[in-house]
Amino acid sequence: MDFKKEMNKKAQGFTAGTMIAWMIGIILFVILVLAASGAFGSWEEVKNSFFGGSATVDDAVNGCNLACSTNDVNAFCDYSRQIIFEAKGKKETYTCNTLRKRLPKPANLDDCEAIPCYSQPVSCDEKLKASECDGVATTCVVGWVPNQTYFDYQALQSQGKVYKEVKDLTARINDPAQITANKNQGQFCVKTVTL
Repeated sequence: MDFKKEMNKKAQGFTAGTMIAWMIGIILFVILVLAASGAFGSWEEVKNSFFGGSATVDDAVNGCNLACSTNDVNAFCDYSRQIIFEAKGKKETYTCNTLRKRLPKPANLDDCEAIPCYSQPVSCDEKLKASECDGVATTCVVGWVPNQTYFDYQALQSQGKVYKEVKDLTARINDPAQITANKNQGQFCVKTVTL
């Protein structure tokens, strides 16, 4: 009698496990058949929808315009996008900077003249000052400052004291040596223009 109870318990556990395995197997089989039949679109479309990849021109234009409006220099100048310009066309690689120079330029793409992109490393130094302080060189300073000093400068500007302009230029710096030496120490490359 104990032998029969023991056998029944083992059979029940085995049956439940087997049923779960069969159900998972059937679900996977159905998904595989649907994928092979193209129900989910081409493999390229499925891959791009899950893992990113190529963008349409409209997607790229929206991304570039957003980068411009938020003054995101890295996203505008350095981030590469795989763009397909026509249906079934080949992918072309562009940054927003190179896309704005493409002929014909995509419709609705902002030229974003507020973000200059440099091919050479940009440091927080006299060269950056020359490009940023055009016309106000005598009252304009560009340099690395501790983060608290930057916030103090902003507070003085908002009160209408000392500074006419305080601008964080850190995102423009792409010189690896300066990034390591200063950004990791909590410093900002700041442009200030005194009243």
